[in-house]
This record gives sequence, structure tokens and C-alpha cells, in this order.
Amino acid sequence: MKEKEKKPFYKRWWFIVIAIFIGLGIIGSFMPDEDKEVVEAKIEVKAKEKATKPETKTKDEAKPKSEEKPSYSEEDEKLLLEDYLRYASEQEGLLLDIKPLNDDNYDVVYATVVNEVKMLTDNEKQYLVDEWGKSITNLTNVWLYKGNKDNSPSVFFKYEDGNRLADPKMLGGWKIK
Repeated sequence: MKEKEKKPFYKRWWFIVIAIFIGLGIIGSFMPDEDKEVVEAKIEVKAKEKATKPETKTKDEAKPKSEEKPSYSEEDEKLLLEDYLRYASEQEGLLLDIKPLNDDNYDVVYATVVNEVKMLTDNEKQYLVDEWGKSITNLTNVWLYKGNKDNSPSVFFKYEDGNRLADPKMLGGWKIK
């Protein structure tokens, strides 16, 4: 009887499939992410469109109550800004400033951190950004949106030199850049 010779592992189908997946992963890791400036421009354009979009609907076509942006008083806004500053000062000097994109638009909030955060590992950065982002979102929800989760702000993190630290993910959380 003839004995069937075993093929070397590198000629087996399962090894070839694994090698292809690993090769595609390596190639994908070298592909550039979207340009930071392009992303920043998109964010600013969307925020400006949202802030300057004229209402052309008649009374009969009014938005449902759940989509209306709640109004807030100047006192609430002042208390929120004080809370932002207080919260930033409690973060051991790592979080420098928290402020909205525009003076009256809290849909987009920027948090500025010190450049020394760049020296942390990605896991440490992710932990800090997750904690800070949740706290900033909660502060904004409490003071301005009265706990309405539909109006949560998008919190972006940047270093004091202007480079991006993290952007919000579509389904929650933040992506470290």
C-alpha cells in the first residue's frame, strides 16, 4: 500500500487563508487615516450649518417635540461654564480648558489637554478620554439639556498645540488619534 504523503503546513489551504488575512491586515495598517484637517473642516461645516440653518417650515410642519432643541437660560449657561472650569481644574493639570465650538452652540464641545498626555500609552489616553468625555457630556446634559440624552454634545479632545487627541465615535466612546 502507498502511504499518503503529508503536505508541508505552508501548502495547506488553511495556512494560505490565514496568511492572506494577515497580509491584508498589514497592508491595511499602512493605509492613511482621513486627513485631520479634512475631518476638522467637516466638523466645523456641520456645526455652522446646524447653527445657521433657517427654519422654513410652517406651523403645521413643525418638528416633533423630541427633535426640538431645548432652550436654556444665560444663568444655566454661566453655571455650566463654571462647572467646566471647576472640573478642568480638578484634573491634576492635565485638562486645560473646556469650551463650546461657538459661544451659543453646545452641540460641539472642545476639551484641551496638555501636550504631556502624548507621552501616555494609548490605553491610558483612552481611559482619560472616556472618563473626561462622560463627565463633560453629563455636565452639559444636566445644565443645558435637562437630562435629555437626545441632545448630548459631541466632545472633541485636542492637545494644547492644536493636534487632535480623540474624536467621538458614531455609537459612543472616543477614538484616540
